[in-house]
Amino acid sequence: MPNLSQIFVQNILDIYSNNGQVWLDGLPQKLDYLENLWHVKISKPMPNLTYSYVALAETKTGLSVIKLAPKSERLDREIRWYQAQKTGCAHLIASNTEQGALLLEYLQPGISLRQKVIEGQDDEATEIIAQVIVELNAPKITGKTPFPHVS
Repeated sequence: MPNLSQIFVQNILDIYSNNGQVWLDGLPQKLDYLENLWHVKISKPMPNLTYSYVALAETKTGLSVIKLAPKSERLDREIRWYQAQKTGCAHLIASNTEQGALLLEYLQPGISLRQKVIEGQDDEATEIIAQVIVELNAPKITGKTPFPHVS
C-alpha cells in the first residue's frame, strides 16, 4: 500500500466507514489497474492528502494528476462538472466512475499574483486576473443541470 498519512486514512474511515477500509485496502490494485488503463506511471502521493488520493502521473506527453476517492455521488458530480467546464480549470483527460478516478491536466504552479504586485508588475497581474474572470464566466450551461445552484 502507498505510504498514507494517518490523517488521510482517518478521514476516509470517518466518512466511508467499512467501505472506506475496503477502498483503502484495494487502493494498490486500483492504482495498478489505472496505470494499465491510462498508460501512465503513477508516482508517490502528494503531501497533505485529506479526502482524495492525489498523485502525479507520468504520461507519454508529460505530467498529469491522478485523483481517486471512494465511489460516491459527490465524486460522480465532480467528474460531470469537469466534463462540463471547459475553461478556467484543469482539463479532464480521462475519468473512470467505477474506480472513482480522474486523470487531470497538470498545472505547473507559477508566481502568485500577489508576488507580481509586490514586484511592481501590477498591470500584468491585473491582465491575468481579468482573463481568469472572463474564462470562469464563459457561456453558462443552459437547461436542466445536474449541479445544484449556489443559492
